[in-house]
Amino acid sequence: MTDAVTDGVAGTVEGVEGVLVARLRSLADRAGGWDRADPYVLHYLISHAEQAVGADAYAAMSPLADLLDDAQFVARAEATRLARAAVRFRGRMNRPVARLVERCVHEFSGLQPADRLGLLGLVAVQDGLGGKPSSPRWQAAWASWLSSSAHVVLPGHQGGVSGVAFSPDGATVASAGNDGTIRLWAAATGEAHATLTGHQGWVEAVAFSPDGATVASAGGDGTVRLWAAATGEAQAALTGHQGPVLEVSFSPDGATVASAGGDGTIRLWAAATGEAHAALTGHQGTGEAVAFSRAGA
Repeated sequence: MTDAVTDGVAGTVEGVEGVLVARLRSLADRAGGWDRADPYVLHYLISHAEQAVGADAYAAMSPLADLLDDAQFVARAEATRLARAAVRFRGRMNRPVARLVERCVHEFSGLQPADRLGLLGLVAVQDGLGGKPSSPRWQAAWASWLSSSAHVVLPGHQGGVSGVAFSPDGATVASAGNDGTIRLWAAATGEAHATLTGHQGWVEAVAFSPDGATVASAGGDGTVRLWAAATGEAQAALTGHQGPVLEVSFSPDGATVASAGGDGTIRLWAAATGEAHAALTGHQGTGEAVAFSRAGA
């Protein structure tokens, strides 16, 4: 393998990791498939594949894309590393299974392979890609997900919608899109009020301040942005996360914004000024959700 690394990839980090991925995959094939693969392969292969990706523009053609689009591997891979890779390359893996993985990988921890496959099937049904999940465990979830016709359809986003929130008075709906925009709508009629642009990448989550005056958004570009709900005017861009921001929340008094990042940190900001108050560390993985107590303490 040393000769292959030296001769074929000139010693680049991505090249070395690519050779390791190919070697580990061949070992799994020799063992008889993913269900018989060595535990090391299932635990670390996804990390090697993630490091084998060079320019993000080529992510969709990488060994990582091959793995994320392999349902049998996804059903058995180490959940935390799988989630980290899916979050990092969210929106850049357009293959069928890979698109499903990024939607539900955060639920994989503790699930057996058959249940992971069932969950993928459920998400496929929700996306209109299948008729009914085959696993009995997920058939009830499928049935409860079915609903009557939509009251109002709000078109406009050029891609998937990752987050949605109502204003405190229920009059306005904010939506976060993979097209990098936040859109504001009249809840009663579906009329579009504003399109907020500024994120350099997809928008993952959105929240209103308790008084309804401010909208906060969490972006794949690593920023939290604050907007005037009445006008759509950009108020501040809060930077500090080393990776995508996956969730955002206001304290009950509206004075503080909390954000959860793919870098594993929770960050606190002054809502009025955008000043960074604290970076909370300790998670050994991505931070995907954040919430304040009722007291805001």
